[in-house]
Amino acid sequence: MLLFTYVECVRVTRVKTHTALYNTAAKDAGLVDEIAEAIYKVDGNAKKTAIALKFR
Repeated sequence: MLLFTYVECVRVTRVKTHTALYNTAAKDAGLVDEIAEAIYKVDGNAKKTAIALKFR
């Protein structure tokens, strides 16, 4: 995906995790931090994003 965006000169503006990863992250704040860090490593200029969490 990143190679495609580079070749086409477009920018990724949204990252959506797989549903299972999203559901796990909703229960694990550390995992949310790891996801954010991975996105930052790919694009250090990425805007801050948030994962909407449901608390039960």
